[in-house]
Amino acid sequence: MGIEIERRFLISPSQNKVWHGDSFQIKQFYVTKEIVSHLIPNDIDVSMIHIWRIRSSDRGCFLTGKGRRDGAAAVELEWKISQDEFDGIEKDGIVSSIEKTRFLWRGVDGLLWEVDEFEGVHSGLIIAEVELDTEDQLVQLPDWLGEEITGDNSWSNWSLSQMTKL
Repeated sequence: MGIEIERRFLISPSQNKVWHGDSFQIKQFYVTKEIVSHLIPNDIDVSMIHIWRIRSSDRGCFLTGKGRRDGAAAVELEWKISQDEFDGIEKDGIVSSIEKTRFLWRGVDGLLWEVDEFEGVHSGLIIAEVELDTEDQLVQLPDWLGEEITGDNSWSNWSLSQMTKL
């Protein structure tokens, strides 16, 4: 079972956007388990998963199951799916959605930061996150980061998507 460990931070929209560079668009939809159950491998225990998401970008389409976050860590299971499978998800199975542009920025310590600039009703919201190997891993924080929101579920993409229900 995969565990995702990440730290997350708000960024002021007035910051000099030093992270601008390599980027791609992301569309993600939160869906019911029933609508994606045919895409989940039979040998996978999904009892700890409570949020299901499908995502499409120029990097491919993915089905992701996320468990409840405990601090910086959460269970995360992910499978690549085809564009046809993504397109075939029935509209009535979509609970909510979110769109954003993701920028990739490498820190001086070599860690890869994902900086998401949200669109639509969340336009102007910028969140940076870095994935870690352990919760106590040392990270050299860029000076452009704002308030740390690690573990604050009100800033999760799921929570944000609930403000933009279809």
